[in-house]
Amino acid sequence: MMRGVTLTALGRLDEARQDMDNGVETAATGTLRSHALIRLYAGLGRNRLDANDAAGARDYAERALALAEEPSDCICYAAFLPVATAAFALTGDLPRAAELGERALRQARAIGTPPLLCMAQQANALVHALTGRWVAAFAALDDARRLAEDYGFPYELGRTLLMRSFVHMQRRRPRDLAAASTLTAEASPILLRLG
Repeated sequence: MMRGVTLTALGRLDEARQDMDNGVETAATGTLRSHALIRLYAGLGRNRLDANDAAGARDYAERALALAEEPSDCICYAAFLPVATAAFALTGDLPRAAELGERALRQARAIGTPPLLCMAQQANALVHALTGRWVAAFAALDDARRLAEDYGFPYELGRTLLMRSFVHMQRRRPRDLAAASTLTAEASPILLRLG
């Protein structure tokens, strides 16, 4: 799973997906089956989102949601929820995305893990942007950026900058396109440095 997540971050999407698909086969008979599968589906969902395959990401989200009848408060589930939020948002189910986004924030705060909270805020910003809630979208991204900078998460900082660029592109007010371009230019060297 970790290799697949790393390869996804490096843009080697097909190789990453193959590794995580192999992991799903292994996890299906493992001792901590549901925990392992939820983490793998989170990685696969993020892989599909990076490949602009929102339907594929939603398929993995639905598989992970089917594993637990009751929401879990474990880190595995908290890592999965931002991916599920984005997948449902980008496939048009905004009410379900909003519900999952709120759950992602609650669980990340309860667990107290800054990277998960950063990811949850990114996903909620996406939902807010797609529903025209611009103030809430930018506030979520301000929080995500602060977390990424304060705790030293350059990859999540780059992703936060790109999400902010996306929100500007969605809003399309005067100067939004220029702001989006500036944010993309700011994110690029961060992500290039990481490989």
